[in-house]
Amino acid sequence: MISDKLVGKSGAPTRRRDYMGLVAVSGKLYAVGGRLESFNNNSPLHHVYDLKTDKWAERDMLPAPRSGFAVALLDGLIVVIGGEGRKRVFNENEVYDPENNRWRRLALMPSPHHGTGAAVIGSMMYISGGGPVTGGSRRSDVLEVFTPKQSICSELVIRHAQVKTPSS
Repeated sequence: MISDKLVGKSGAPTRRRDYMGLVAVSGKLYAVGGRLESFNNNSPLHHVYDLKTDKWAERDMLPAPRSGFAVALLDGLIVVIGGEGRKRVFNENEVYDPENNRWRRLALMPSPHHGTGAAVIGSMMYISGGGPVTGGSRRSDVLEVFTPKQSICSELVIRHAQVKTPSS
């Protein structure tokens, strides 16, 4: 049943951070990376919140401090795609295994992305748009299709047609 009431829970385990990833796995929330108070202070922090005990615990840190990445759950693994760091945009990708508390690197994306999202359909993860450079000055028209089991990332370029709107 959906309610319009918020229930107070244990506070976050560190200073406030934004642009982090949050994924639910087996009744626990995994908070990964993000920024600590400024654009130049990206974090590798990784914590898990257990809803049953209302407690936070540290987990293995994200291999490269960053924020604004896409994150999704695929086959029980947490996949972190792209993101933004100090003066760069990532095309690196990692997968986290909650059972073993370990990260491993995956194939590079053909192009870097930050400020994007991810969606999983079947055994494939789709990453669309976002920014290929730091800040928000350019936007990407690329759709990446990622299959972590084979650690393959392929690029499907989608050109957006200019849509004319009727004059008023």
